[in-house]
Amino acid sequence: MPGKNKQVYKAIAAPPMRTRNLAVWLDQHGQKHTELAGPALIHQPLELARRAREPVQYKQQLHRHGKYWFAQLGHHVWHESMFEKHALTFLDFLGNVSHVIAQPCLLVFDDGTYHYPDYFVVHDDGSRALLDVHFEQLITDKTMRTFANTKKVCDAIGWKYETFTHGLASRRGQKQATANRRAAQADQPRKRTHWMSERDRGHLPATIAETRPDRQNDKSADPQITLIYLDTAGIRRSDSIPVIDSSQLAEICQSS
Repeated sequence: MPGKNKQVYKAIAAPPMRTRNLAVWLDQHGQKHTELAGPALIHQPLELARRAREPVQYKQQLHRHGKYWFAQLGHHVWHESMFEKHALTFLDFLGNVSHVIAQPCLLVFDDGTYHYPDYFVVHDDGSRALLDVHFEQLITDKTMRTFANTKKVCDAIGWKYETFTHGLASRRGQKQATANRRAAQADQPRKRTHWMSERDRGHLPATIAETRPDRQNDKSADPQITLIYLDTAGIRRSDSIPVIDSSQLAEICQSS
């Protein structure tokens, strides 16, 4: 089937006549099966099936293919995007599963459309489910119709239907709040609180209170400045000196 940039990916082709709900998959030996969506499919070993669709990678693609190490199963599970990887992470740590397979089958709907579900999941209690992963902000009316058709087929077979659309909403919210806060700070003029900024205006702070407002009531602290510089040998040095004016500071720097 043609993909972006006219590349071709391997996939089970949908039947030309699509007037009934069908499930199409490849078994572990690569043999193609086409069955009506009904209770007879509930115990078909789709967890052993080959991937019904294998997208190719192409230049400048926005999503990232990869494999997630599924700790419960002890092997890798393929994912088509980083959002699918996060869905697998949630499933791994929050659910009890015995099998997970990516792109398990092709579902053909009686309205003429078709769909490749993202994952087939077998839970520890024996229940089976199809899982679709779709970013919440990218869901369209077409996506909602696909979800509804898939749930209808799952109900007819006896599978569960699960979707993962907003598992990272809180993290996205935190990142957006951080971005908004930084943008607001960037719009405000920066305060000149360091003594080096004062030197640019031709003088140094006269008292320790001007340099360190938090130490204004500290009567024991003598007004002084820590001067960090490189001597003639290139060695980094630091000296604490009393508060002085700019001309005296220039003389010290020249003598060093």
